[in-house]
Parts: sequence; structure tokens; C-alpha cells
Amino acid sequence: DEPRQAEGIITQRSEQFFAPSQIQKLMKEWGADQFNERSTRYIMDCAAKTSCWLKIKELDGVTGLSDVYADVCEGTIPADEGLIVVM
Repeated sequence: DEPRQAEGIITQRSEQFFAPSQIQKLMKEWGADQFNERSTRYIMDCAAKTSCWLKIKELDGVTGLSDVYADVCEGTIPADEGLIVVM
């Protein structure tokens, strides 16, 4: 099938973004060391910004995950709740 566009999409300003290709391009432009430094700094900055709104909930192994699995599948976990399964 041909790809279908959603209503209201401005195709002139839209292009496909493929992260692995972009990563390879940046690693070539910046070098591996600078890529690692810049991407690590970006991830750390983003993580710090989440601390004011993201609530981390640790789950105890597979049993803890099984307790919330149906909620995850149904999409009923609140958007501000991050689940970490501790094994």
C-alpha cells in the first residue's frame, strides 16, 4: 500500500527522520568523542528537567510488572508516571 497522509499535514515541511542515520551523520561530523559528550550532556539536561513533574515508580521484578501490565497495555498509566522494573 502507498503511505497515507493524515489531514492537515504540510508535506512541504515534512520529511522522514531516521535516528540511526542522523546519529551516523553527526558522529562523522563531530567525531565519536564529541558526539558522546554532546549526547550525554543533552540526556542529562533532559533528565534534570523531568524531576519537577515525573514521578518514578519502582516495580519489584516480574511480579511487580505483572501487577501493572494490563494498565500499561490499556494505556491507563498516568503520563507523569515512569515505571522502572527492578530485577
